[in-house]
Amino acid sequence: MKIKSLLKSILIIALLAVLVSGSVYFAEYYVGKEVSATMISSSTGENVPDGEPEPHTDNDIKSVDNKATGDETPALTDQQIGREIADFAEQFLGYRYVGGGSNPYTGFDCSGFVQYVLNSTGHYLSARSCTDQYYSTWRVSADELMPGDIVFFTGTWGNAQVTHVGIYIGGGRMIHAGDENSNVCHANLWEDYWVYHLYGYGRIR
Repeated sequence: MKIKSLLKSILIIALLAVLVSGSVYFAEYYVGKEVSATMISSSTGENVPDGEPEPHTDNDIKSVDNKATGDETPALTDQQIGREIADFAEQFLGYRYVGGGSNPYTGFDCSGFVQYVLNSTGHYLSARSCTDQYYSTWRVSADELMPGDIVFFTGTWGNAQVTHVGIYIGGGRMIHAGDENSNVCHANLWEDYWVYHLYGYGRIR
């Protein structure tokens, strides 16, 4: 009888041990499943608690047109670019005119001044002569003219197709390297002399 009671007690203890270990296993399994589901939900931006930022993913697409994210730098307009060209040119007002000059240290001639200003503001212009600069720019009409555009003239001296060039700064005026007497100066485009010799307008941006 004692042996049977002992065996019965051992069997009961073994069953209890199996039940306890099984309960622990299933508890760990379901808790793990719940944690995994929560992590997946958070990574996709679903069920994120109020006040918490949504997670960034590599699949986020930023709109070029929509600036709401604040990450994009808006592209400058032609007018803004032109204004930068004109403003840069203005700092050389009064610099001396020198035939063949193309920088502020030696002085400027008309096409050397235009080339220096455009190259210094990030608009590559390899053309050095007035005529070559004319063919290196896009044509614009008088109605389209804006600061930073290039103004071309013919018949001011010599026999070249284009003989003089300046930079339009707005208000019917240009800045240009005129001659040994005027140096780098402003000029009114509507004066009879410039109207008579006008050849056209160009834009490099």
